[in-house]
Amino acid sequence: AAQQRGSVSLSWRPPAERVDGESLPLTDIAGYIIYYGTRSGQYDFSTQPVLGAYNTSIEIDDLPLDTYYFVMTTVDTNGLESGYSSEAVKVVES
Repeated sequence: AAQQRGSVSLSWRPPAERVDGESLPLTDIAGYIIYYGTRSGQYDFSTQPVLGAYNTSIEIDDLPLDTYYFVMTTVDTNGLESGYSSEAVKVVES
């Protein structure tokens, strides 16, 4: 039998400041990257960049049923990538 798969929807608010505390205007945000895995703190997978400061949600499909741990980074218009956000946990079930 084929392994059951599911999907997860994530959404977030754009960060208002850089890692160093300097303000981060939305016009400086190029997009976001979601990293995820099945163990806390270990992110073996990532999405293609979600382009655009205002695109603040994603659906990740075709995931084997499991518990997943997600973090996000923000990429600015100069290509600088932030550190990881706080971790979010989602269970993908049938």
